[in-house]
Amino acid sequence: MKFASPLIRFVIAMTGLHGAAFGAVVLVSDDFSGTGGLNGQTPDTTVNSAAWNANAVYQTNGTLSSNSGNTSGFSAYLNLGEDYFADHPGIYDLSVDVFFTANASPGTTYLGVGFSGEGSSAGSTATNAVMGSANSRGTPWMFLRENGQLIVRSNNNTDLFSSSTGDYASGSSYRLRLVLNTSLPLWTVDAYVGSVQLDLNGAAAGFTYAYAANPEVIRYLTFSTNNNAGAWFDNLQLTFAAIPEPSGGMLLGMGVLGLAAFRRRKAREILL
Repeated sequence: MKFASPLIRFVIAMTGLHGAAFGAVVLVSDDFSGTGGLNGQTPDTTVNSAAWNANAVYQTNGTLSSNSGNTSGFSAYLNLGEDYFADHPGIYDLSVDVFFTANASPGTTYLGVGFSGEGSSAGSTATNAVMGSANSRGTPWMFLRENGQLIVRSNNNTDLFSSSTGDYASGSSYRLRLVLNTSLPLWTVDAYVGSVQLDLNGAAAGFTYAYAANPEVIRYLTFSTNNNAGAWFDNLQLTFAAIPEPSGGMLLGMGVLGLAAFRRRKAREILL
């Protein structure tokens, strides 16, 4: 093992690059192990003691399931606070397991998860937080259909990714994941199924999507569905990682490294 030089050790100490400042913390987690309706239940971990506001169709018993029998959207959401994502810049990593029972003739019912904001009417209701409804500002979000199609949207109507029908067949569980970075001047989104990153721009432009205008109004972590029995969400987790501002020590360390590189270059020039 080669040990770092005293200069490098000094820079690491001054910048804090060896520390845990970049580590993620869990803001929300829930395995839905309660019983009865989700409405009013508090997640296993929650950043602000908020409870779920959910339509009566959502039931918990080891998973979060819905038995709506209805083709209109129903939602369950957790209110993190007005302009939460804009006021707390960093990287938000949202993941959840979803499942549809195998069906010989699967339909287009869906299970969706993502972030949403105020509806067009005053206040916050379960109807307003439905992603995909005309009143919602759900952005970004992703959803799986019973027929195996997966869609990622930057808002209600703009598809960033859409798979072919049958790509994600029912009868298996899939881990959906959205990564929203609000620390950049223009926020970015990445999406995954399991460990596979989805191409949100086309290969030539890279997999990461950047907003043209930030959806700063978002404040809810939201589920949305119109599914019948035999489908569920499970193992929800939302983590947050802050992006620290450059400290005085970091700037000093960068200056020291730059000065050292300059001196090495001048030394080589003299030898030549």
